[in-house]
Amino acid sequence: MKSKIKRCIDILLAVVLLALMSYQATGEKIHEWTGIAMTVIVISHLIMNLKFFSAIPKGKYSAYRSVLTLTDILLLLCFFITAICGMSMSSNAVPFLNGIIPVSFARTAHLALSHWTFAIMGLHIGYHLSAPITKTDKKKKAVILSVIGTASALGIYLLVRNVIFGYMLFIKRFAFFDYEKAAVLVILENALMLLPFILAGIVLAVILTAKKKKPESEK
Repeated sequence: MKSKIKRCIDILLAVVLLALMSYQATGEKIHEWTGIAMTVIVISHLIMNLKFFSAIPKGKYSAYRSVLTLTDILLLLCFFITAICGMSMSSNAVPFLNGIIPVSFARTAHLALSHWTFAIMGLHIGYHLSAPITKTDKKKKAVILSVIGTASALGIYLLVRNVIFGYMLFIKRFAFFDYEKAAVLVILENALMLLPFILAGIVLAVILTAKKKKPESEK
């Protein structure tokens, strides 16, 4: 039962993330409340995975565990700073928190770190998808990776076209939205842009896991 709840929360996190990155489709008010919902879901996700955090100071660290732990810590930092900056600009969901951080700083940090959260979340998803994908038979695995790889190529094009790396590197300090684009297309584009990071997470996890198992096979 607990594993099913965790899986539902994980799926919900991905769905809400795509909604959050679709500001031009949702508008300011829905975006703010979606952000609050995301914060609640993330806290629920953390509560469901307390064992992971209690185990951080324990045991040996393989390359895979080190990268996974570092990724998760960076993800949490980026997410909560993004959330705090977003709340400090809120005029609908939590207006009483408006101004707790200077708006000029909050706007710049929120724009950049929301995209970092998006990218690292993709890596996080990829890490956890690597195990079930590698366990499938060769034909299914080839099909799955081919589909993800092909879609990721389109995702990379969209990342470049939409100047996402410019936001992440604090080069572009203002977001430009196409409000005439259909909401379905906006969400689809965000899903496609998430795929390259998911694929990178899968590949990295496979490489690090292989390195971890290699010494055992040599013995």
